[in-house]
Amino acid sequence: MDQHPQNPDSYAEDPSIKALMSELYPHGVKNADIFQGKIGDCCLLASLTALKRFPWFPLWLRKSVRKTAEGWLVKFPDRDNAILITPEQLNGQNIINEYGLTEFRGLARGEDGDKMLERAYGRQLKVDDPWKYSG
Repeated sequence: MDQHPQNPDSYAEDPSIKALMSELYPHGVKNADIFQGKIGDCCLLASLTALKRFPWFPLWLRKSVRKTAEGWLVKFPDRDNAILITPEQLNGQNIINEYGLTEFRGLARGEDGDKMLERAYGRQLKVDDPWKYSG
């Protein structure tokens, strides 16, 4: 198991954490509100809001997200695979709704880090159960 420093601020100068946090949460995480879009994932967003207030959030983010040339690779702690999220995927998507009509589904309004984690979570659900989440 990883050993954490006693003071969560002691890793604040880690260049990899600093770079990731400034890219995904340029306004900081403690005051970054999330507003749910048209995707029914209020439980995820509530959990993410609580997690962001935890002092070790930047360390968790660094362990779960890796910057690549294409975007970000997100690996949730209890999953074996990583999900690639590109910057273009942070804008929402058109889907076919239950009535067969095209509908735009926007991601939550918030920092890019919130949108990236929300998109990765949705894509992870499709990997876990492609028949249930085929929309």
